Amino acid sequence: MADECPLCSKPDVFEPHPELTIMTQEGDRVHDVVCPTCGHFEISGLLFLHHPDNFENNKYLLSAMTRLRSYEGTILRISSSSIPTILDEAKLHVPQNPFDEMNLILKHLERRTGYSGEWIHLSVENDYPIAFAKNKRQFEYLLGEMVKQEYLYRSTTRYQISAKGWQRIDTLKKTTRETNKVFVAMWLDDEMDLAYEKGFAKALTGTGYEPIRIDKKHFEGKICDHIIAEIQKSGLLVSDFTANRGSV
Repeated sequence: MADECPLCSKPDVFEPHPELTIMTQEGDRVHDVVCPTCGHFEISGLLFLHHPDNFENNKYLLSAMTRLRSYEGTILRISSSSIPTILDEAKLHVPQNPFDEMNLILKHLERRTGYSGEWIHLSVENDYPIAFAKNKRQFEYLLGEMVKQEYLYRSTTRYQISAKGWQRIDTLKKTTRETNKVFVAMWLDDEMDLAYEKGFAKALTGTGYEPIRIDKKHFEGKICDHIIAEIQKSGLLVSDFTANRGSV
């Protein structure tokens, strides 16, 4: 029985099947953790002894990603080497404002709702990672605002999606479904222009998509922020690994 969750500090999380201990190539033990807040994930034993800054400062994002992957049936493994990759992926999911956070809660409730009008239990203590919230107080605020906005009805710890909430969910689905933008991640070099114009762009345009290459757009500010924003808006992502570019 583990003392507490390394991500959210919940007590009494446990390691199922301890006889099936996994070791990394470096001989480091991998702990198999099940937490009511963070879900089911694996974590390197070295992180219990030494917490690098990118781990300590981003625990809520790691918790949100382990919870998300648990819903998808995937067990995420956290180690010093995997943290940067996990955090990069988290940037594609993290909400940009409270409205996005509320949308994540609605999507979560929809996945769990078997029929319209069903009441679903939500725990302020354990369910805040579904909205990428930093703590239960933020999650409680979001739920309260959703009730005020009549997206949800509340009965103690149970919530029901209202007609207005279902309408919002339908709008979100249509926005995602109707997008025809394709973000093309590739080596941004002149010698790749022909491959892009005669290859990727031509093929995508021919099938009804609108290809987006970040260096072809005019913008202000950090390029990384615009890349993430364009990916979030796109319905498809194409990655070309010519020259093995790390940025791709």
